[in-house]
Amino acid sequence: MPTSQSQPSEPTTDVPAIEPVKSVSHLAGAIIFFVFVLLAILVTWVFPMEQYPKLYPPCAFYQNTGMQCSGCGATRAVSAVAHGDFKRAFSSNAMFMVALPFIVWWFVHCTVYGLTGRALWPAIRLRWYLLIPVLVVVFSIVRNLPYWPFTLLVPPPV
Repeated sequence: MPTSQSQPSEPTTDVPAIEPVKSVSHLAGAIIFFVFVLLAILVTWVFPMEQYPKLYPPCAFYQNTGMQCSGCGATRAVSAVAHGDFKRAFSSNAMFMVALPFIVWWFVHCTVYGLTGRALWPAIRLRWYLLIPVLVVVFSIVRNLPYWPFTLLVPPPV
C-alpha cells in the first residue's frame, strides 16, 4: 500500500558536468593576446634590439615625417621589459609603460570573463574608451615638441 509521504531520494554520485566557456570571444581574444605578448617578449629577449637592430622594422611614420609617433620606442620598451630594465623601457616609450598595467588588467578581465561569464570589475563606460585615442594623439604631439621636459619623451637612439 503506497504511503502519502515520499521516500527521501538517494544522493546522486554523478560528477557535475564541466561548464562550458561563457564567452568564447573574450577568452579567444585573451589567448591570442597572451600568445602574441609571449612571442614578442621571447623574440626581444633572444634577439636584443641593441645587438640586432636590423632585425626590427623601422617606424614608417618616423621615416616619412621625421617625427616620433606614439608607438616609436615601443619595441625597445618590450625588449627592455623582457630583460628587466624598466628604466630603459620607460625612457623608450613612457606611454607604453604607463599603459602596461591597464593592458595586464584587460588580459585578466577578458580571461576571467571568458571562463566564468562574470566581470571582475564594473563595466567601463564608453567615454573612457574614447579617451584612449585622444591620449595617444596628445602623446604623439607632446613628444615632438622641442622643449624640455617634452624632449624626455623621445626614445634614445638605437
